[in-house]
Amino acid sequence: MELVQRDTQKSETLGFSFRNDARKSLQRRRSIFGLLLTATASMSVVALYQLGMIKRLPDPPLRRFDSSKVTGSGKAYALLETPDAVLAIGNYAASMALVAAGSPERASKQPLLPIVMAAKVGFDAAVGVKYALGEWSKNRTLCFWCLMATGAAIASVALAIPEARTALKGL
Repeated sequence: MELVQRDTQKSETLGFSFRNDARKSLQRRRSIFGLLLTATASMSVVALYQLGMIKRLPDPPLRRFDSSKVTGSGKAYALLETPDAVLAIGNYAASMALVAAGSPERASKQPLLPIVMAAKVGFDAAVGVKYALGEWSKNRTLCFWCLMATGAAIASVALAIPEARTALKGL
């Protein structure tokens, strides 16, 4: 009983810190989380198209954008015979869990968390860039929604580096 009460108090303190602490590391984590939510929202729109819930994806009025063509290709359904946007949503959810995991002092108390988080968002960004460059080199076509997600992932990397650097110094 006492252990549960201590854990509940610790969790309440953690929740209060997440909501109210103004330290830069938490502000960056909040920003990363928001960027990953943006990437997830973008991929959700693509998933609606890939699953036939909407008939086409809107694009900016520029000739090199054809999101429906890119995300409707066979390659977009090849991995696990699943629409790739659905897999991307799960991937970003895993990244968001790493952002949210750990205390505000995790760089010193749980240094692997910020290191793994930085590596994971780096992976997310690299995969997005790889797919965009591949589509561009093959078809000279871009997916607006995919680029929005990739841009959010790239921005996340920049925000993840300071905490990961602090964690590495403490190892």
